Amino acid sequence: MRKPEQLKTELSNLQVEKGSTCDRAVGCSTKCNSEMEAELRRLKVQSDPVEEAAEAAAAMLSTGNNGK
Repeated sequence: MRKPEQLKTELSNLQVEKGSTCDRAVGCSTKCNSEMEAELRRLKVQSDPVEEAAEAAAAMLSTGNNGK
């Protein structure tokens, strides 16, 4: 059987390991979140001209100009 001191040491070691694992997980999720935000900004920049063109086309069609 293990002594109480051994069990306390093992428990303390497990708590430290768990803490560092949680810290790594938080770090990874923060990095992933930043990367996703950057990708969303990039996609927004790309989609803005497409949206403007679609609005212009819709305006032309609604006035009956049909591009003339």
